[in-house]
Amino acid sequence: MPLTNYKPFWPETAILLGAGATASLGLPSSEQMGKTIHRLAVIKDKKNLKERINEAAYFYGIETELEYFLTALGDNLNYDGVSYTNEALEAAKKILPQDIQEEKVIERILEWKAHYDWNALRRLAVKVPVENNNYSFYIMDLYNMIDGSLLSRQGVQDTANETPVFLFPHRLQAARNLLVLLSNLMMACAYHKTRTENSQKFSLYLDFFKILSCFMQREAIDLKELNYYLRNFYLMSYSIISFNFEPVFLWFMIIMFTKLNETPPYIGKRNLPVRLFRDLAVVAATKDSDIQDEAYYSVNETVAKHINGIKESGRIFRICKFYYVHGSANIRECENCGKMLMLWGKWVEIPKDLFTLPPFKTNLFGVRAPHTIEEDEAYSEGRYDAVQCSFCGNMTYAYNNTMVMQSAYKGGHTSFLEEIQRDAKVSLSGAKHIILLGYSLPPDDVIWRSAIVAKQKNNAVYCSVVVGYMGEDRWLEGEELLRYVSNIKNNIEKEEWASWGINAIDAATAIFGKNNVRAYTGGIPQVWCSDGSSADKSKIEDLLYPIKVFPDGIAGMRLRDVVQA
Repeated sequence: MPLTNYKPFWPETAILLGAGATASLGLPSSEQMGKTIHRLAVIKDKKNLKERINEAAYFYGIETELEYFLTALGDNLNYDGVSYTNEALEAAKKILPQDIQEEKVIERILEWKAHYDWNALRRLAVKVPVENNNYSFYIMDLYNMIDGSLLSRQGVQDTANETPVFLFPHRLQAARNLLVLLSNLMMACAYHKTRTENSQKFSLYLDFFKILSCFMQREAIDLKELNYYLRNFYLMSYSIISFNFEPVFLWFMIIMFTKLNETPPYIGKRNLPVRLFRDLAVVAATKDSDIQDEAYYSVNETVAKHINGIKESGRIFRICKFYYVHGSANIRECENCGKMLMLWGKWVEIPKDLFTLPPFKTNLFGVRAPHTIEEDEAYSEGRYDAVQCSFCGNMTYAYNNTMVMQSAYKGGHTSFLEEIQRDAKVSLSGAKHIILLGYSLPPDDVIWRSAIVAKQKNNAVYCSVVVGYMGEDRWLEGEELLRYVSNIKNNIEKEEWASWGINAIDAATAIFGKNNVRAYTGGIPQVWCSDGSSADKSKIEDLLYPIKVFPDGIAGMRLRDVVQA
């Protein structure tokens, strides 16, 4: 039997998702997160904690509860003990169950202080300078100091206050836990604010995925002559590599897959339904607010190949690769078995409980319904963030989050994030079209800048830059794009270039070449909308599958490649 050439197949379009993709939903940028942390930590004009939280303006709906929580942790730089004060005790009682005994309140305070060190975080936040009023660099420097010290297992000397204090590595970890928790709370509160005050903004994202999911159904029909158990059929023509921590984008995709799976196309000799799923590159146990059994598990290539290849199957799978390369607010690592746990809210388009609960009671988030006796017992004792691992039964908490933050030190993360990153990097090798959707290839993501270069197999990879919101509602390329960049650089202050997409365009041009880059700088979701009011099918198709790259369409390209092979 003659040998054949093996050419691993990967999705043709890779969407690299950055913070700009969901900025219109009000979710905070690195700049806004940095400014918020700085305002919380630094006392100017002797402002008390309540005034600093209100000035931060990113904790909509939980201002009072956050004040109680940070008071319980100890908002006093002159007090560095691990015990508690009467003020802390009274504050903690207000964010724990009403009938909880005082000794349990004390137990919760000591647990909180062990895992979340507000005093240490404040000292570190004060120590890091704000250069040129740039809070994006500030938050990066803060994480760099913490992560660099933890990586070398060294502490940090704080001499900025009246009494010098040495922060041991265990305190740095607890400070980092709190920094991640505050970042998650900022995102969750921003989501709730938009959901409450301007929920129609979500519709343009939901419509985007509805149209894109319909494309994936149509692809199945166009590719019905292929073998369904092969990657060139079951892999959708796009993948998403997310550098964001928010769960919103993935949730919109999942909810639209679920809706369209109710009316699937039927193909093949046995007229089987085609259903759409996501592949997270690792097996994750998923829990939502509605499910009452243990959990359900993410679909992957093994499942798709098996289901599509057996004659007894009653359906056909297509899967979309979605990579959370820096983790997510909704992902936890079990400390016992090391497996990945993903948490969701109720199964509705815009759930109130999309983000996971903090370790204290809030009116905004409510209380998650327990799924097990063990979770119910944890909630009754004030451990509101407790979720039981579906693999081993161990309890996980908010500090088990796996987010890889805005730090130059990207190592030391969990094994499943390592697996996700490896799969994502290899997937870039098969992409013919890369979209920078609100992602500007920032300096701290040097690993991914080099990964894009390293995985390119030829010089024909095309890049669509969708960064910035001050430009026109059209695509620019070639000489016109170069003139645009030159004009902005000559007439706009450098600090404002990001609003015009200049940094991302420069990075893309350097990597892919000036003839292989186009740019849209009119904003997101405007890039896929008509008149900014409704998602446009033709604009979405042009965004993902430009004629210049796919003159025969995805189906034509895949079918031709099969014939040539």
